[in-house]
Amino acid sequence: MKKPNIIGNILYQVSYELFAMLLPLFTAPFISRMLGADMLGSHSYSRSLATYFGLFGMLGVKNYGNREISVHRDTGDLNIWFWSIYSVQFLASLLMLIAYLGYTFFFVREDQAVTAVQAILIVDSMRHQLVSVRHGAVQEDHDVQHGR
Repeated sequence: MKKPNIIGNILYQVSYELFAMLLPLFTAPFISRMLGADMLGSHSYSRSLATYFGLFGMLGVKNYGNREISVHRDTGDLNIWFWSIYSVQFLASLLMLIAYLGYTFFFVREDQAVTAVQAILIVDSMRHQLVSVRHGAVQEDHDVQHGR
């Protein structure tokens, strides 16, 4: 097995963080000029609404999931508990996605397309929750198997 190169990993991480911090300094003025004040405001408003709907979809699931996974970690049915918790979170997020799209199509009169596109944020939160919770469950399962 190849030994990890710690110095290389640190350099890659630092360069990524610098790139992530510096990129908006160059792109924000260009995007602001191209969109204009009205469209930039519409984008920011619709993004904040989509973020709130996404947060409501995940409300309390992470705490409940951590508690239940830690309680049932030694019973061997960790995988069953993970998928049952995730299915609850998925259904709650799906309900919030439907509510957000309903809000978009029935109550938003201006910039409806911009608001509808922000639904991608809610879908991304569903995907992100699966990846982060699954990684935690796999890591805990790995630690239990190796006596850590």
